[in-house]
Amino acid sequence: MSGPGTFNVLSGNVIQTGDSSGFTGNTNVARGNLFVNGTLGGTIAVQDSGLLSGTGTVGSTSINDGGLLAPGNSIGTLQVNGNLSFNQGSTYQVEVDPAGSSDRTLVSGNATLGGAHVDVIASAGSWRIGTAYTILTAAGGLNGSEFAVVTSNLQFLDPVLTYDPSNVMLILRRNDIDFAEIAKTPNQRRAAKSIDDFIALDPNPDDYPLIGKLLGLDKATAPLTIAQLPGEIHASLKSALLDDSHFIRDAANNRLRAAFEAVAAPSFPVLAYGPDGVEPQAGTGDRFAVWGQGFGSWANWNSNDQVPGLDRSVGGFLIGGDVPFGESVRVGALAGYSRTSTNLAWVLQPMSIIII
Repeated sequence: MSGPGTFNVLSGNVIQTGDSSGFTGNTNVARGNLFVNGTLGGTIAVQDSGLLSGTGTVGSTSINDGGLLAPGNSIGTLQVNGNLSFNQGSTYQVEVDPAGSSDRTLVSGNATLGGAHVDVIASAGSWRIGTAYTILTAAGGLNGSEFAVVTSNLQFLDPVLTYDPSNVMLILRRNDIDFAEIAKTPNQRRAAKSIDDFIALDPNPDDYPLIGKLLGLDKATAPLTIAQLPGEIHASLKSALLDDSHFIRDAANNRLRAAFEAVAAPSFPVLAYGPDGVEPQAGTGDRFAVWGQGFGSWANWNSNDQVPGLDRSVGGFLIGGDVPFGESVRVGALAGYSRTSTNLAWVLQPMSIIII
């Protein structure tokens, strides 16, 4: 693409990868997404619901009300060969990671910030308090007012912008939201407060990577993560497993009672081995016998203000064999398969565990 003209991006995704530095016209991005990974000359105007992104080079660019500039394909750098202007109501979106990498825009001319909104998208990982990034550099300097507001998806770290004549820097600092503040139960609050107290000692994140991961929780996952700190799942699973343990015990005891005629005969007779083949007959307890049994049950434990409720379902089967050894002793073995599904009703959403 070269020469004058107008290039309109009206919907969908448009990816530019070639050399269009000879284009001298205007590119209008309206309700569409333009990804420039090559070179695009001329000027660009990003309108309401439009997006400009990529790792290539563009000409002078204006981000208007409702428009979005998001350099990089994931984390990367976009170059502006000219001036960059953010107008009121526009958004500058940057991705950052715990390793210190971030999206960045390099402007050969000047950059006018115009009171735009900076939206920081932080990836998961182990974060350090005070991690700093340079998110915009303008060789011709920064003009106009500063960015109006900066927000992020992090729960416990706040983004703070600093400026020098040519650069916009982003620093992530610890905010005043304690872990205990977003806990929902007394158990959760006690566990979360112990972490707050430990962080107050300013531990080295390299020695305690878990602290960095907790600091890097986003607003969507932080409440659920805090809800898991007390570890109710371990006690609840133990209750479920103990409740399930009676199936094997009951099956073995019932078989012994049947073999020694301590209870009524089962619903079908025990199969006994004879020289003419297998024939059903009432079990006398003096021959080798094979038996099988299926089992299953459902149970639930109600929640209270300390722990969440638990739903449990189990199903399986057992098969065994035994042979008499003397008049009052039988020797045998049994094996089986079971599948237990537990659903722990966390305060925010259920958590399911399957045990086989």
